Amino acid sequence: AEASRVAGNFVRWAREHFAVDADYTDASIDVVESIASKIDEDIRLRRASPDPSFAEAMAPGFGFYIGETYLKNHGGSWGWSDVPDGIRTVAVQTPNGGLFWPALKSLKRLLREPGEDLRYYYTSVCLKV
Repeated sequence: AEASRVAGNFVRWAREHFAVDADYTDASIDVVESIASKIDEDIRLRRASPDPSFAEAMAPGFGFYIGETYLKNHGGSWGWSDVPDGIRTVAVQTPNGGLFWPALKSLKRLLREPGEDLRYYYTSVCLKV
């Protein structure tokens, strides 16, 4: 229930601040990545570095939206999982038992870690798990 609420808040925030409609379709992940790209562009224009506190505050919204989109279109459930570095975090369990961590991936994307792309991530999750 908490993930759904946070995802809903993300939808409203995206509409208010970026004039985009996140509608929980698989294609809407393009909207999520475009928002992350706009945030990146703003950071580059200011010649700044990503603000870790901003990224940590925003990552759950991005990630829970991605997770809720997956669940609505492919099934599965929210749960908890230990990631390789020993942190216990929210994960999506797919219908066939696979796990993925959209909030953690969103944090990496918002911190501009090399190679992070939410569109690619979501597509690969849909194909693999």
